[in-house]
Amino acid sequence: MCRKNIDYKEILCEQHEDALAKRIDEKFEGIQIKTHENAAPFSLADHQIKKSVKRFIQLENEFRDQFAKFVLVSNCGFNNEILILNELLNTLQKNSRTVQSRRKVNRFVRQMAVECKASKKTVTDVLSKIEFLKGPQFNDIDSKIIEAHLGNLPICKGLNLDNLRQILEQIIHLVYNASSRKISEPIRDYISFIGKSDITKLNLETEEKRITKHH
Repeated sequence: MCRKNIDYKEILCEQHEDALAKRIDEKFEGIQIKTHENAAPFSLADHQIKKSVKRFIQLENEFRDQFAKFVLVSNCGFNNEILILNELLNTLQKNSRTVQSRRKVNRFVRQMAVECKASKKTVTDVLSKIEFLKGPQFNDIDSKIIEAHLGNLPICKGLNLDNLRQILEQIIHLVYNASSRKISEPIRDYISFIGKSDITKLNLETEEKRITKHH
């Protein structure tokens, strides 16, 4: 947001997702972070991936047309079926390279439809909205944030490494505090947040979930 390369107005932590981003176009993005202690990439068969997809389907059904995108971030990456998921869902031409992967994806879609009591179209619509991103490893998260993000901010230009580490610690503290806030009625607060009810003043607890706001 500070670098103006992402169209977010504000971000909330641990609301309905690990992070909930409100975009400038008033749509939302649900962001989940999944980790493995080993280096094996996630596959469609992994419980964590199934759980995230189910959650995204639930949000799609409850807040129709409110979510523009869902994001899954992993420290270990994703296997080939996931990385070419949209291609496997949309391509009509079968060949020896993709036929087995297509079968796995189609089986996954049918399974999610049954378990979520959703149509196959809803499942495929949700899957087509998911962006899969590989994040840093456990042992280099701090250095990646400092090198790739904080160090490139104009406001941080000229700061030494110790200064950047202090800023990072403050950000981590801010995110931790926002994530630790518990909300008793998240659905009501969420409806208020998107302006779909007569509630005009946001619940203070929801306000405290924000870690940043675009002006």
